Amino acid sequence: MYSLTDKDFADILDNVSYDSRRKNIIADCPICGAKAKLGVSIVKDLFPWQCFKCAASGGAWKLLHLLGRLDLLRGPDFETDLVDNYLLFKNESKGLDLDLPTENLPIGYRRVAGDDYLDSRGWNDDDYFYFEGGRSRHWKYKDYVILPVYMHGRITGYVCRHVWPKWKIDQHNTTVKKAKEGYLIPRYKNSTGNEMAKMLYGYDQLIEGRTSSVILVEGAFDVHNLTRQLLLYDVDQLKCVCTFGKKISDEQVYWLQAKGVKQLIILFDPDATGMTKYKSKELNKYFDVLVGYIDFKDENGSEKDAGDLSVEEIERVLNSLYHPIDYGIEKVAIKTLK
Repeated sequence: MYSLTDKDFADILDNVSYDSRRKNIIADCPICGAKAKLGVSIVKDLFPWQCFKCAASGGAWKLLHLLGRLDLLRGPDFETDLVDNYLLFKNESKGLDLDLPTENLPIGYRRVAGDDYLDSRGWNDDDYFYFEGGRSRHWKYKDYVILPVYMHGRITGYVCRHVWPKWKIDQHNTTVKKAKEGYLIPRYKNSTGNEMAKMLYGYDQLIEGRTSSVILVEGAFDVHNLTRQLLLYDVDQLKCVCTFGKKISDEQVYWLQAKGVKQLIILFDPDATGMTKYKSKELNKYFDVLVGYIDFKDENGSEKDAGDLSVEEIERVLNSLYHPIDYGIEKVAIKTLK
């Protein structure tokens, strides 16, 4: 797990002092500006803090986020100047397929400013403005929401998600298969012109030279949730993108490095711990990699993924990030032994 010390906080906060027992740092609140009203515990896990003027509170990750100092989450062996051998974007001779022709959206596509399904997934006015979602009048896409994928200012693909919940789709498809009549309903109808594994959803929100950290998730709705919960709309330093699955290709590594991304925070689904273990160690050649472990369940006892987490759960995960080696030992090897 990454490590922080009281000195890290003392260096980035204003008007710092310690309480008499040296268990808390006292400083000016970076939110309301109140003098000597912020208390940061330096002996408790996750460095909980609270302002005794405006009542703002949280953990280490939230405080570093507010102060624009997420760079302090660097792993223990991270070197900021990666050698050219590990910069894929300077070495196209590796045979990377970087051609991404423009893709046409489904016939009859129209962008929406409100939608029952997207509303049910938590979309608010900021989401409808920041992201793009739409519908098509064509019968093939009647019950699907459509999410365009933009790269380099062009539409290079799209994700179509059926509005029914997974259990209802599975139930329908099981009935069709048993009766041997009717039509199966695919949960997703994604574009086929460009390989999804060559693209990154949310890529055009990355700002070259300014976005240094990226949260990597599996699906588009994971991107929406983390962006909304962490209020990343106007945060240039940190963004969230998805890889359309549990793998990350050399092309996706190339695109991230081309934007100047230095740090990856991997938040893949709970069923991907084995894959995350190996991919995080491999990606650590190219980036400073930190791994989050999602271990929350919903009211039905099902495991949550990044798209289901509350802001408190996200912050708890981000306050307990692991270096790839530590993740492999503590969250994969030990779990397997149990």
